[in-house]
Amino acid sequence: MNRVIRTVVAALAALTCTVSTSEAKAPNASLIYVVSKSMSSLGAANELSQIDLRTGAVLHRISESKPADLPNLVLDRSGTRLWWLEDAGLRSRLMLLDSRSWTVDRYASLLNAMRYLIYGPSRLQLAEECCNQNVGGSRLFVYEWSTPAPGVAVTWLAVYDPTSLRVEVRHIAMKGCGVAVMSSAGGRLVVACNGSADIRIVNVRTLHVVRVSLRGRLADTIAGVFPVAWDRVYVVDRQLRIVELDPATAKIVRTAAPEGQNAQASPVLYGAAVLSDGHTLVVGSMADARETDSAFSLRVVDLRTMKLLRTAAIPHYVHVAAAPDGGLLLFPMGDSADRDWR
Repeated sequence: MNRVIRTVVAALAALTCTVSTSEAKAPNASLIYVVSKSMSSLGAANELSQIDLRTGAVLHRISESKPADLPNLVLDRSGTRLWWLEDAGLRSRLMLLDSRSWTVDRYASLLNAMRYLIYGPSRLQLAEECCNQNVGGSRLFVYEWSTPAPGVAVTWLAVYDPTSLRVEVRHIAMKGCGVAVMSSAGGRLVVACNGSADIRIVNVRTLHVVRVSLRGRLADTIAGVFPVAWDRVYVVDRQLRIVELDPATAKIVRTAAPEGQNAQASPVLYGAAVLSDGHTLVVGSMADARETDSAFSLRVVDLRTMKLLRTAAIPHYVHVAAAPDGGLLLFPMGDSADRDWR
């Protein structure tokens, strides 16, 4: 198999605003989208695939000539529009794809200010202004990063119209944010900043930014940000410390470490997922985070009680993602002997 799976982004059962993902409706909840890096005699390339989870069949593919490791994908909650940021070279291309006809509706070219960061969280996020898709609108946020001088990093958000791909706002300062993990809920964009140990909450309509400090609450690098309802977001670090946040009020509801948890670390990237029931957290855990071949296991946590429910050993490091049917997707690392996802 000559295709190295890097990560998976966005199951089709997208979040609704007032209920958990288990109650969300989608045109076809069996589809997922995967970005992979394919290798051939012509060199490396990115490939975007649409996969039917029921059969494992690849329904559609699009290949791009510029390889990149950043899985910049975002899907709207109708399941019909997919945005893909091809992030490589001096310029990047932002594409709007119709997932039904599998055609690219629009392209936009933008400077690739993040070209010095080879591998990291997705820097693309679609956020809605309100709880009903027929009320208000949505905006497409792109997280930008540049290094104007050695040891100096400048970070900011750019805002795009999701239909026309026209730039609405070129610069919302994210000073000191560093490598960020983004999500959205409650009419807010939630940006978890590893560089400054805080959360930046952006009002989608007004673009007003509120900072919430996480110092003393999280013990390590942020592993994931998970919206589970219109008014609730969970931020999880590599030591499985969890912050529960109300994005609309910018208030921290609680901070907890699951009972029975020890200090083993999860992978920084794509090592955690919340299942579609909205309360089951699965985190990959390494016995030694410094060793890529370290013993690896999956830990299951109930977010309602903050209890560690079970631990399951698996043979190698994997990326994890929530499946739209309530299950869990496991994707091996690119250097793993096992190249199959489950």
